[in-house]
Amino acid sequence: MLILLILDSLFSMVETVISGIMDQYPFLLKWRMHVTLGYCITSFLIGIIFTTEGGMYVYQLEDWYISTIFITFAGFLECITLGWIYGVNRFSADIELMIGRPAPLFFKISWRYITPIMLLILLISTLMMYKPPTYGSYVYPEYAASIGWIIASVSCVPFVVLAFLAVYRQKGTVLQRFKRSLEPATTWVPAKSSYRVLYHAVNNRDDTAN
Repeated sequence: MLILLILDSLFSMVETVISGIMDQYPFLLKWRMHVTLGYCITSFLIGIIFTTEGGMYVYQLEDWYISTIFITFAGFLECITLGWIYGVNRFSADIELMIGRPAPLFFKISWRYITPIMLLILLISTLMMYKPPTYGSYVYPEYAASIGWIIASVSCVPFVVLAFLAVYRQKGTVLQRFKRSLEPATTWVPAKSSYRVLYHAVNNRDDTAN
């Protein structure tokens, strides 16, 4: 049973990445098997590092910075994007199109207030209580800590680059560009035209209710 749970978790992670790639680049759908194979091979080759004699030390260094800092930071940005930029009502409309009913009020409050506040508190407390990485009695050298911060920073680079591009592609002053970059794009609609009428109807209903 444990093996089945582990395999199910691995397949779910692979499918999450592949689905994201397919959604972003639909022309790759006809090569889905090749993309999946390429991703699995790449992940396998990278994972070999952690099976070496010093692999546990590499894993601990990565876990020290990515799991405690980057994942919390990424989760906070996702909540801000979903709750305040894309909007919980718009996201609830997406859910209603898929399952026939909107998201419960509790989830809307959690996505917009509770979860981002908790993640922000966790991130700030983690940074305030930061200590150099260790593994058991082994204390990493100073350059290892620098490598760890670089790893965490590199993971955040896509956020910074995409945010800059979103502002740069707008028109007007810097402040106007920044405000417009935080508004939902008009192209954020269902791919199938048959769903767009219902999608706009649900969104207009929520806007009227607010």
